[in-house]
Amino acid sequence: MSSHQLAFDGLGEAELYHKAEGRGFFSVLWRDPVSQATRQDSRRVSDMPKVIQLLPKNRDTWLSQAEFMRPNRRLVNLSRLSLQFVDLDYYHTEWANKSRDVVVYCAINALGDRGVPLPSLILDSGRGLQFKWLLDTAIPRAALPRWNAIQRYLVQSLTDFGADARAKDGSRVLRLVDTVNTKAGKFVSVAWTNESNGDLVHYSFEQLAELLPFTRDELAQAKADRAERIEKAAERRAHFTLIRGGHYGLRRLSDQQLAWDRVEDIRTLARLRGWSGGNPAGHRDEFVFWCTNFMALAGVEPGRLRHQPDRQAGHH
Repeated sequence: MSSHQLAFDGLGEAELYHKAEGRGFFSVLWRDPVSQATRQDSRRVSDMPKVIQLLPKNRDTWLSQAEFMRPNRRLVNLSRLSLQFVDLDYYHTEWANKSRDVVVYCAINALGDRGVPLPSLILDSGRGLQFKWLLDTAIPRAALPRWNAIQRYLVQSLTDFGADARAKDGSRVLRLVDTVNTKAGKFVSVAWTNESNGDLVHYSFEQLAELLPFTRDELAQAKADRAERIEKAAERRAHFTLIRGGHYGLRRLSDQQLAWDRVEDIRTLARLRGWSGGNPAGHRDEFVFWCTNFMALAGVEPGRLRHQPDRQAGHH
């Protein structure tokens, strides 16, 4: 950690997360100083230098932290992420009357106590702070679930300092350096940097993922185990089906096969209960009715139904 702070403007900050050679899109959100209406524009990352340099500094401006495959910042279109971040609204907490530097110092110590690597940089957003951990390699959207898990852990680590749990998603926009925060009457600036050999410290995604309760190998094994359970369940379910309001657990049957098996069940009950002639005393008509009904549903030709129940039950 250096004793001085690297200086950079809005473009310099944007280039920390977005590479101009990228083919994706980034978004800029701003508030019109007259109408107070909020507007958004999405442009190709290759156009970023020109776009950022033309931004008026006298209006509230926010920058997307991620890149997207389409010209909007919906998570379904997420392309890549180059950092982890936490937005601190410490003015809502007991730290509200403390100086910015005191809050920075105490928050950094709190991270150290939890074994969390120090952020690469901290920005003063006018009324709050942005803690940012730069990644040495951008991660694809396939890694979003683990990225989200790290975000949750970082937010939890700074909850006492007003970490905003609503501002941790991949589509988030945060205030851009060198633009004004009109509510505070201040410009967004660099508050603190973590440097090594004159450059901001970067972390590997796997290094930050070590903060999570499970390692990547453990998560991979858990995922493999879950896939195996799903596969076995699918294999079992292949032998079962839902039949007209029934429940999983019935054999996969055609309507005819099901009806025939019900005939067999009735006959089995007759034999097991030792009913005389296979018929329950006093319920012969009901017995014959249900057997005949199910046999008809099973596809037995009408002309053969007359004596089927009795003969199949053992009465000749």
